[in-house]
Amino acid sequence: MAADPLAAARTAYAEDLRRTARLRSERLVRALAETPRERFVGPGPWDLIAVPGGARHSEDPRDLYQNALVVIDAARGINNGEPRFLTHLIDRLDLAPGERAEHLGCGVGYYTALVAEVVGPTGSVVAIETEADHAARARENLRDRPWVRVVHGDGCAVDPGPVDAILVNAGATHPIALWLDRLAPGGRLLLPLTGSNGFGVVLRIARAGARFAVSFVSTVVIYPCAGAREPEAERALDRALVGDGHLGIGGVRSLRRDAHAAEPTCWIHAGALCLSTLEAGA
Repeated sequence: MAADPLAAARTAYAEDLRRTARLRSERLVRALAETPRERFVGPGPWDLIAVPGGARHSEDPRDLYQNALVVIDAARGINNGEPRFLTHLIDRLDLAPGERAEHLGCGVGYYTALVAEVVGPTGSVVAIETEADHAARARENLRDRPWVRVVHGDGCAVDPGPVDAILVNAGATHPIALWLDRLAPGGRLLLPLTGSNGFGVVLRIARAGARFAVSFVSTVVIYPCAGAREPEAERALDRALVGDGHLGIGGVRSLRRDAHAAEPTCWIHAGALCLSTLEAGA
């Protein structure tokens, strides 16, 4: 019997991402090899934006299995995002079977499906999408994973209950208090912080008791998270990210939530955001 060309394309794609996205999770690599992206992005032909390589039009579903964004709604600028970037973020969440995850900005549900496969049916996923039509598509696409709940709403306001991991798929200027409050002990938040031009950094914020340890993950250019933007913090991010070319973020070790005046250890101290060079336990 001839080999399934799509299955072969998925396997090659998963192995390529293992290497290029530096994936450590075997469950994530297996999910990439088994999850049909074409089911989530809808029937072709597709407009693809390969990274690198530029835009192209394709009728071959095998072309979905490369490091390419797939245009979902050109008028609204909505894509199924770059696999190398988003799988790297999922991997950095260090998900384990049985954990509770939240995905804000789930789109049509492809990357939510990968998260769901990693935590498995003993875990749970709350997926939130602000666009009603895309939330409906995600709900349909994920119907065979009953441990996933898709919510149409504002990810800054929907309460998921206690969670072990949160992936935010849009640019904020600060972490929303609800996100931090709902992180269980040892919980992790992957958060893009962006300035006014959409450029910024992705931080991994991990709860350690009442404190939050921070580490730098990557730079990013991403669309804004409408409910998570504060003018004062945005201006501070613009100054910091342009002023030192984002290099200073490498010295940030913690997110401070206590009331305090700006100190030399504050890399950014503005509004609801204080990123500090102090260790989380200090």
